Amino acid sequence: MEFIRMLTKPVHVTLGMVILLTGLAQLLMRKGGSRHRAIGRVYCVAMLFSVLTSFPSIIQDSQVFLAVLGLFSLYLSFTGYRFAVMRETGQPGIMDRTAALIFLACALGMAGFTIRLFTSANLVGGVIMSVFTLIFLSGTWTDVRHLLLKRSAGDLLSGGRWLRLHIGRILGSYIAAVTAFLVNVQPFGSTLLNWLLPTAVGTCLAVYYGRRYAPRRSG
Repeated sequence: MEFIRMLTKPVHVTLGMVILLTGLAQLLMRKGGSRHRAIGRVYCVAMLFSVLTSFPSIIQDSQVFLAVLGLFSLYLSFTGYRFAVMRETGQPGIMDRTAALIFLACALGMAGFTIRLFTSANLVGGVIMSVFTLIFLSGTWTDVRHLLLKRSAGDLLSGGRWLRLHIGRILGSYIAAVTAFLVNVQPFGSTLLNWLLPTAVGTCLAVYYGRRYAPRRSG
C-alpha cells in the first residue's frame, strides 16, 4: 500500500491544483460557450481522478473524514456536469439513474456515520458531518425522486432550474475541494472554521450566481 501511495500522491496533488485553478477560472469567467464547457470537462475529469488517487492515502491513514469529503465532491461534480448534459439531450440516461441510487446509498451511510459520531461524544465531528450529510441527502433524494420515482427529469430540466442545479452542484464540489485543501493545510486555528468556512462563503456565491444566470437562461 505504501508503494501505491508513493505513486499516487504526486498525481493527486497535481490534480488538486488543476481543480483549484480550473474551478477558480469557472467562477471568474463568463458562463456558457465552448471555453466554459472545455474547462468544465477538465475540472470534472480532474475531480474524478483526484478522488480515486486519494484513496491509498485515505485507507492507510484511516482518514474517514477526507474520504467522505472526496465522495461528496465527486457526487456534486458528476451530477452538476450531468445536468448540463441532460439539458442538451432532454432526458436522463441509465448512468444518471444508477448514480442516483449509488449516491443515495452513500448519503445514508454518511448519515449513519454522523449519528455514530454524536453517540461517541465527538461533537465537533458530528456537527461537521451533519452539514455535509444534510446537503448530500437533500441532493440525492432530489435526484432519486425525479430520475427514478417519477421516471422523468422534466421538472429538473424545466425553466432555469437545471441551471441553478448545475451551478449549485459544480460550485458545491469546488467548495468541497477547497475544504479538503484547508483541512490539510490548516490555515485557521479552529477545526470548525477550516471545515465550514468554504461552505458558508460558497453558499453565498451559489445564491448570487443562481439569481444572476438562471433567469437569463430560463426556458
